[in-house]
Amino acid sequence: MVKRLAFGFFLFSFLTAGFFLASQQMVQAADSKDKKAQTAKEKVDSDEALEEEGGDGAEPKKADLPPLYLAEVKGEVFVVHKGDKKKADPPQKVEADDRIVTGKDGKAYLQFQEGGTMEVGPQSDVKISKLDITPKTFKARFLIAVGKMKTVLKKLKKTSSSFEIEAGGVVSGVRGTTFEVDYDKAKNEVATKTYEGSVFTKVGGKEKIVEKGFAQVVGKGGVPVLSALTGSDVSDFVEFLDASNDLEKQKEIIIKHLQKKLIDDITKKALGDHGDPVQKALQFHF
Repeated sequence: MVKRLAFGFFLFSFLTAGFFLASQQMVQAADSKDKKAQTAKEKVDSDEALEEEGGDGAEPKKADLPPLYLAEVKGEVFVVHKGDKKKADPPQKVEADDRIVTGKDGKAYLQFQEGGTMEVGPQSDVKISKLDITPKTFKARFLIAVGKMKTVLKKLKKTSSSFEIEAGGVVSGVRGTTFEVDYDKAKNEVATKTYEGSVFTKVGGKEKIVEKGFAQVVGKGGVPVLSALTGSDVSDFVEFLDASNDLEKQKEIIIKHLQKKLIDDITKKALGDHGDPVQKALQFHF
């Protein structure tokens, strides 16, 4: 009888001590989480205040905003980042080596922060092969594995600036214009169509100029063939420009939404990706 009472007292004491330790861990974990959240919130609030006020008379900060971002999608669109393919969630940051992949009914609209819109058409796979954009530099290059891409770009100011699209061995480049590159991989045919301004193309080391209102098609033989834009081409461009103008009107809202998402990401990183410490404290093992 005495042994049973002693064992019961021992078991009761052990369980009581265990629950006390677990509750202490919960309190400490909750305090730690609250402190981290408060620190992260203070940092975010401070950064937001600096952006709104421009800090000590300085210009509003733009460092947190990417030079290029996915502004809008229609239908099925995916972003491939470091080999990880995920459904697009605009507005979202995109960077060099990312790919934009669209489905049969998909369209993706990319915007440069400083001006310019691109439309990746249905059943396309476009890689951002180069993106070097700073206040002093503008160099961007895209690689079309298959599909089409329309672009309206503001005039590039510096002679060192460049914007190029490569598809099927044909490179098309501009310094400010509205144009389209269409790559039919099955036919091994690349079409460059110019709606505004002029576009230079390089085929087999030779450079050609495609002026406003014309299209150049390079087929299997590698010989460029020039022709006037069709009524269907012009209609497609008008539809694209309407979409681009709508996005420009919404640009301020899109950028604010993007900035909020970026700040949320910063907050999550500040808190750490270790799960809920309170839940971990509950996992007490006897």
